[in-house]
Amino acid sequence: MNLKTTNYGFYDHVTDNQEVSFKKLNNIGYAIIRNATVVLGSEFVFKDHIAYKQDYDFSYQIKDVNYANFRGSITNNNTHLFTKKSEPKNLHLQRAIFLSGSYDYNWYHWLIEILPKLEVLKFNDFDFSKTKILISEKNYNSANHLDALRFHTTRDKLVVLNPKTSYKIDEVIHIDSPSINLPNKKFDNKLFELGSGNFQSEILKSYRNRFFSELEINSKNTILKKRVYLSRSQKNRKYNQKQIIKLVENFNFEIVDPSELTLKEQIQLFFNAEIIIGPAGAAWANLIFCKPDTIGMIFRPHNNGENSSFPNLAKVSGVKLYELKYINPEKDWISYMLSDKEAYIDVNLLDKAIRNFIS
Repeated sequence: MNLKTTNYGFYDHVTDNQEVSFKKLNNIGYAIIRNATVVLGSEFVFKDHIAYKQDYDFSYQIKDVNYANFRGSITNNNTHLFTKKSEPKNLHLQRAIFLSGSYDYNWYHWLIEILPKLEVLKFNDFDFSKTKILISEKNYNSANHLDALRFHTTRDKLVVLNPKTSYKIDEVIHIDSPSINLPNKKFDNKLFELGSGNFQSEILKSYRNRFFSELEINSKNTILKKRVYLSRSQKNRKYNQKQIIKLVENFNFEIVDPSELTLKEQIQLFFNAEIIIGPAGAAWANLIFCKPDTIGMIFRPHNNGENSSFPNLAKVSGVKLYELKYINPEKDWISYMLSDKEAYIDVNLLDKAIRNFIS
């Protein structure tokens, strides 16, 4: 790769056809792809039968992808990526940021992996004047997702797209996330350890402080520190929640379902917390809003050792994060999500842990 430094301090590489260029900002890669096709809800941008997706130094190409005009499955080495049945619609936008990714409606993926892409550009004084931002209808129609986005851009910059339709854009900016796990270590048994992922602390702290500043959240208006238990719907990933709640209430924990709170209420809850306990889930994305030395204990299945997201997020915020493992009644995490079986979390172990935290 032939690298050169531009006047903007970027590391720039332009392909031979001048249609795709790769740039780098603070060790975060991004691609500018001209006349590209996007599908919201995926992490792929397509051009000339090549798929561009997330990487950690530079966005890279998945070669030899036959996507047959988006009819049928898109595969690479027999790995299914996604299915699209319609021709792309043309949107003549001079320049647009592809603000999407896998499971972009999930609160963790939206708040921690996707939105910080804008912070990468703001952190480096990127010129947004002629740039639109592509988001899906589902995220636009979610109060909390849209509320989180408003701290980073204005509504007139948004182009809202149907995730079931593909779109052809004049020029797409496809940014790597500054906070994501490394895919080649997906099944590493040591993933619940700090540092096993690509988490850019300075960018994430700048991102977090933007929320604090806009919402005027600081130590001066901190309310009484709380002990918080994160409850959740028992439609899936069932466990002995009633028994756990009965225990933690004896230690004056406040029982909260974060999905029922506004964005500001979630940020205040985590910012003011002294101890946070609960099962693994998207609500733990809010760890980014905790103060240093907050204690967290997350319940995780014994066979779900491939996720370093929360430990890395805890490191950014200075949270002391512990885990309490329980036996997964199913063979893996996905099966458990779809199952009616109930897991059992050891109440005695949790009792001892809480007593240790408050002693």
